Amino acid sequence: GLPVVATTCAVEGMGLMDGVDVLVADDADAFAAAILRGCEDDALWTRLAAGGIENTRRHFSPDIARETIAARLATLG
Repeated sequence: GLPVVATTCAVEGMGLMDGVDVLVADDADAFAAAILRGCEDDALWTRLAAGGIENTRRHFSPDIARETIAARLATLG
């Protein structure tokens, strides 16, 4: 439930949206600014924390993993 600041490369393929699930920054100055922005804006902090949890549930929960594995295994036989 903690907000995350990450690089474009780090969020690639994770279905994350900048400003909704995560703050994206690609250099030291932008990274520092994003951290400060998240710490100073309570609404942003809350939105990022909730968005990160929801993204994890939607894409990486045990139920989703189980469905994905079952679908892949079904194509083998």
